[in-house]
Order: sequence, then C-alpha cells, then structure tokens
Amino acid sequence: MLIWEKIETNAIAFSKKWKDCPGDQRQEAQTFEKDLMAVSGIQDGEDDGEPFEKKMIRLTVDLAEIFIKSHKFEDEIRERLEGNRL
Repeated sequence: MLIWEKIETNAIAFSKKWKDCPGDQRQEAQTFEKDLMAVSGIQDGEDDGEPFEKKMIRLTVDLAEIFIKSHKFEDEIRERLEGNRL
C-alpha cells in the first residue's frame, strides 16, 4: 500500500505529463493506461491476478477518494488562511 504523499506525488506527475496530450493515438492510450496504473504503484507488466476491468473501477474509485480528500485539505487551508487575516 502506498502512502498518501507518494500517491499524491505520482498523481501530480501524471497530470502534468498528460495535461496537453491529445490522446488520439493508440500507443499514447496504452502509455496513458500504464502511467495511470503507476499512480497507485502498479508497474508495467506486474500481474496481481485482478481482472483489468475490475482494477480500473477500483483505481478510479480510489483516485476519486483522493481528489475528495484533496479538496477537503484545500478548503481547510483556505479557512485557516482566512482566519489569519488581520
């Protein structure tokens, strides 16, 4: 299991890499898929026996939960910063 900081670092690197990619090439799609799996620590060629479709659903849910936590942290930071204004 990856720690939050590593997943966050992986997710940031992933989003920066794919931000401006048109994604219309099959090879790019395969690379995108491998990079997305790496966000959660799954390396290319690693087979844990979990079917791909099930894994993608699980990873998508995990990523959504991470984004929710991220937004909560952002809100908390904003609240604390607003509380420190004079």
